Amino acid sequence: FFKKLAIEIHFCNEHAVLHKKALVIGYAITVAMAVILVVLDNLFFMYENLVCGDDTPDVVFYCDTLFGPKEADRQNMFNFSYLFSVFGLNVLGVAVHFYIHQSERIQNKAWALVSANVVYLLEVILLIVLMVTLHSGDNFWPLKLMMWYMCLIMVSIWLTGFLFVQNLVLFLVGFCIYFPVTFGVATALDKNSQDQTVAQLDSLLTSSLYASTSHFIVFIHLSMLISSYMNERATRKRFFQRLMITLQQDRIILDKTKHGKLQKDLLFNMLPRTVVNQLEMQGYDTRSWEQLKVVSSRHQGVSIMFADIPQFDSFATAADPSSVMVYLNDLFELFDLLCDGYEVYKVETVADCYVAAVGVVTGNILNRKVSMSTFDEDLLTESQRNMVEPKSPTTPSAMTNSPPGTSELIEAAEYNTGCLIEFSKAIIEQAQQVIQPILNTPTQIRVGVHTGPCMSGIVGTKNLRYCLFGDTMNTAARMQQNGLPNVIQASEVVQKLTPREQWEMRGMVEMKGKGTVKTWVLKPL
Repeated sequence: FFKKLAIEIHFCNEHAVLHKKALVIGYAITVAMAVILVVLDNLFFMYENLVCGDDTPDVVFYCDTLFGPKEADRQNMFNFSYLFSVFGLNVLGVAVHFYIHQSERIQNKAWALVSANVVYLLEVILLIVLMVTLHSGDNFWPLKLMMWYMCLIMVSIWLTGFLFVQNLVLFLVGFCIYFPVTFGVATALDKNSQDQTVAQLDSLLTSSLYASTSHFIVFIHLSMLISSYMNERATRKRFFQRLMITLQQDRIILDKTKHGKLQKDLLFNMLPRTVVNQLEMQGYDTRSWEQLKVVSSRHQGVSIMFADIPQFDSFATAADPSSVMVYLNDLFELFDLLCDGYEVYKVETVADCYVAAVGVVTGNILNRKVSMSTFDEDLLTESQRNMVEPKSPTTPSAMTNSPPGTSELIEAAEYNTGCLIEFSKAIIEQAQQVIQPILNTPTQIRVGVHTGPCMSGIVGTKNLRYCLFGDTMNTAARMQQNGLPNVIQASEVVQKLTPREQWEMRGMVEMKGKGTVKTWVLKPL
């Protein structure tokens, strides 16, 4: 037996399923053998009648001595009773067997082996009892009983798939019934004969046959029992090896699944979900531009934000690097927690600069793959920008004589810009909760926002980064670099897309690479 009950139950269940057909075949062979043995017994009886057909005293003495008195043997009743019992028990066994294997309520199919074991035990008991009570008038009954008994035991051990413990039970029960029931009959003086000499000779012949066959039955049954034990031991070893291999495979698969999920979760934290799924479809192959182009897209109506800490360089120089890292982690963790609530995608952090966008991965997305026809480079032409009218607090934005496609673009840009402005106001307020080391003052941040077209994609084949490119990025960065503490500085496009905000015109601001640009500021605090 296996030490763990769960493994033992699993083994018995699998063993029963594997021997499902063999058990039915065993039932059929048992009935066929019973028929054959009954036919042989009748042939023997016909031979006895042929030899003992003469009624002369010498023949009668010879037949009574060799075969026993005919009037004491109820051979026909024995054959009919045993054949009928075997047929009925095996039909019942087959019915129970199929019910167990077909039933969904019975999960452990080893009950089919238990039911078969009960059937064969009953057949052994019936064979012994019927032979002694109905067929013991024949002096050769010990030899017949041995033949019938061994045939039944061989079928049960070799053709049914019984486990060793079942064969052991069959052995113990069989011998507990066999010897107590047969010993007294085999050694008793034959009272059916009137001739004392014939009675003594009959008893001598019967007891001699009984002694010889009993030793043979014990030896053969023990040999088959040992064979059953060795066979099951080898079967259990093979099962345990398969089980260990299966468990190892399951562990490997589980580990791979965990590692794969961990790697995928890490990629989801580094790259957008759509990009990760696309990379997975192409086997994470980014060795050439053709592979990179698949995950690269052009976007319109994207709102981009840059935020940093004023005078950070001088602060970082004076402070301990570990304290600076802890400080930035606390600050940016607050920003990260706000992203999902405002549909903001965090693009990257570089030192104290926090970059986020709406309209690339989150928000209202308008994009095209690089391999397809692209949108115009500018979010709005000069004429289209003039069409965007400030919205009153109660009326939606209006456009006059807008060309085809402009309505969808303006709607996406308004939504994305509105989300990012709300996020910008929230991070300025949250930054006040983080105390800046050395200075021991609430953190102040500068925020720059611009809305327009951009391009997204992966740069490089190692340490993959999802980056945004285009003039919109540059403009948003310049808005932040020329901004004021705790103030959102934005372009005129942003101001027109969010007219409900309390914007103040800052005026014309000189920006590197842009010249003089009209900017607007929003003061959340």
